[in-house]
Amino acid sequence: MRDHPSSSSSASSSSTHLKHRKRKLTRQELLKSLEILGTLTAPLPPQLPPSPPASRSTTPALSHKRKPESDVEHSRLKRPRTTSFVDRFHQQHRTLRPEPSEDGEVPEESSSRSAVATIAGPTFVPVRRPRRGKQPKNDPYYETLYDTYYPRARALKYSGDARFLSTHPPTHRDYRPLVFPPPTNSPYHKYGGVIARMELIDSLVCFAYALWAKEYGKGICQRDSWNSMQHFIQWAKSKWKGADAGGEREKAFLGLICMIEGFMWARYVTYSTKLSIEKDIVQLAQLAETKVEKLYEASVQVAIASGKSSGAQQATPPMLPSPASLGTNSANSTPTNNRPDGTPNPASVDGPSANSSSPSDHPSQTPSSSRETPSHPSSSAPPAKVTSIASLMTSNYYPIQIKLATNLRDQSHYLGRSVAAIEESQRLLTLPIMAKHFPKTFSRMIHTSYLPHEEYEPDMEDDEGELFWPGQCITGEGLAWVCCMGRAMVMEFGKEYGYRGTEGMVPKPRSAEDDDKLHASSSAAPKR
Repeated sequence: MRDHPSSSSSASSSSTHLKHRKRKLTRQELLKSLEILGTLTAPLPPQLPPSPPASRSTTPALSHKRKPESDVEHSRLKRPRTTSFVDRFHQQHRTLRPEPSEDGEVPEESSSRSAVATIAGPTFVPVRRPRRGKQPKNDPYYETLYDTYYPRARALKYSGDARFLSTHPPTHRDYRPLVFPPPTNSPYHKYGGVIARMELIDSLVCFAYALWAKEYGKGICQRDSWNSMQHFIQWAKSKWKGADAGGEREKAFLGLICMIEGFMWARYVTYSTKLSIEKDIVQLAQLAETKVEKLYEASVQVAIASGKSSGAQQATPPMLPSPASLGTNSANSTPTNNRPDGTPNPASVDGPSANSSSPSDHPSQTPSSSRETPSHPSSSAPPAKVTSIASLMTSNYYPIQIKLATNLRDQSHYLGRSVAAIEESQRLLTLPIMAKHFPKTFSRMIHTSYLPHEEYEPDMEDDEGELFWPGQCITGEGLAWVCCMGRAMVMEFGKEYGYRGTEGMVPKPRSAEDDDKLHASSSAAPKR
């Protein structure tokens, strides 16, 4: 009994000591405790796929340990946290876990995974490069781009033509063997036709980018430069319209060619309008308006002069009717002052002029009543001046220069070609097609910080940087975006076939005679 106080005092002292130790945690201990918690993962998207239907209560769980009863009771007593990160995390894992299925049931694992993949979207994020900024006008940088990509385009075009001719059977009249053929076990030998088409479209992209760089640095647009590419565009189209290029992914390259053509001619139409046609049209319209105003003033003077002459020659109007002829009507009329207590007006009884004061009561007896016009004309009728000017503009002509007429004809022609090309392009190359068959290029375009006018920023050789989906071609800009996107499509598509770009080109022969023979073998492939 004597030991009891000592034991209680020792227990209280030990508890006090423990509390004292808990209150004095060092910084290292706190950091160690935080390290045990670990870092939180990235939050899940706000909308998760629907959870699969709950399994039957009689179906046993698959190889999962059942919680003890104490843990179950403890979890029931806990207050649930709504929309917490942990709940969403466990809900996702329950969704992805395969549910037990019986005979005849279809598992929903594939549908749930596809839903999660659709929500997640593309996983590739492009590298954000430092901005170089827009170079000043006539800067040597743009000439360097032209000097780099124009020879490369010529070399790729030659390689594509030569490789395509080597894919014909030996008995074909256009068959031309390569001087240095690739090894038989290489992708360039197995997929010679596909590699040849890829080299042709790679060449077209480099041609368009080189011409764009040359003109963008000077702020001009020359029709002859773009017109020289038209035959090559048709040649590339014919190769991608072949029987072995009929898939949706291959047709996307045909849409790319049409997009280059549409942006090319839209650029010419816009620049020709801003640089020359608009100024000439405004000047011509001012001269025409001046002429029409003079014609209208002359017609007004003629009308006034003719009105005066006709008025002078008009006969004397007939006399007004005498008062005696209106006596009967005047006697039978109601007097104005008809009150019983009023003084009657003698003129209202015997005077003939009391009832003739209003000409509307006797329209047949007033000479000018038949020529009167309404004081408020109809609101739908245009003013007389507008009608006269419209008539003068229709019946008169103003001469224009032959150069302006030619420019207007070309503008209408190339605008129609641009519209036709863009209509074909937007049918074959869309963002859903890009996301399906070119996911990396698609991710580089949607995860971008570029603006529509910053087409001078990206590097054609950069396979990891940002891109931009081409905007509206009617602005006259955006062709560089099309070229960068096309180059990315070629390189992404070419990885499946081992395409190496300029490193796998067919070397051009040193002799100009061999070059002429090669190009003369195909009449549809014009020289540049």
